[in-house]
Amino acid sequence: MIGQISVNHSSSRNQIIDILGNGFPLTAKKLYNKAKKLYRCEIGYVTFYKHIKKLMKDGVLEENNLEYNLSSKWIQNNCNKFRLLESNKFLETINKIMISKRTDHSEMLTFSSHKEFSKFTRLHLTHFLSNLNKDGKNTVCWVTDHTIVGLLGIEKSSATAKLMKEKGVEYYSVIDGKTPLDEFTKTMYKIIGYKNVKIGVSNKFGMNIGIYNDIAICIIRSSHIKEQINATYNKTLGSEKIYSKIPEAIAELTKFINSSNTPIQVIITKNPVLVRSYKKYIMSFFDNADN
Repeated sequence: MIGQISVNHSSSRNQIIDILGNGFPLTAKKLYNKAKKLYRCEIGYVTFYKHIKKLMKDGVLEENNLEYNLSSKWIQNNCNKFRLLESNKFLETINKIMISKRTDHSEMLTFSSHKEFSKFTRLHLTHFLSNLNKDGKNTVCWVTDHTIVGLLGIEKSSATAKLMKEKGVEYYSVIDGKTPLDEFTKTMYKIIGYKNVKIGVSNKFGMNIGIYNDIAICIIRSSHIKEQINATYNKTLGSEKIYSKIPEAIAELTKFINSSNTPIQVIITKNPVLVRSYKKYIMSFFDNADN
């Protein structure tokens, strides 16, 4: 059971869980190489592989075409469909979440930093892709001030786009910003497979919102965080060598986000009225989309 696992990077079992919880399916060899690189794993490959097999036997991992991932059943059982319990030691450790409010349709979570929030989003994405509507349409759509996730990890964003396409998930994104860095994001997203992206679209909600079928994730950042992100994007304005400033802006943004310890509040809601309202607004900007 997950509650019996202590997330300690000195444990090979926990290194495997941590790596797969932060990414996508990997072969045993790639898992081993990542463990050596990230955690300086000192055990041999044969012993490491035995830990993988033990996690398979315990129902923590699943294997497909020689690639391993966290078991969707294990995730569902221990996340309880996003009811992130404080007694769950694993999720407490990697997310440091405090549940501050619950209603019949919604939860409010507080993350200690953007880094901890990012771990949650990856766990949520894994859960979403493992529990798609088998007989219906699967859609992910976002309205944001700026889309920074793709800039902070192009490799992971590309892998996500590929996985969504393989599973038939349609993706839509509208971005409030229209700086050269936002334009760069749009171009990059189209290259990796996200074709339905528009910039310069008003984010009238005052928070970044992602819709995953019937669930909305609403991200509330502090004014300090917003101001810093806006300032970084605006640095790419008003220069004859606009695009030469983009790598510098991305590096600055990455450093700020990764070092920031400002809490981030997230509301997860299945309120059908709210979800439909958010989704309808986003989809209204695309002629080929069903509202």
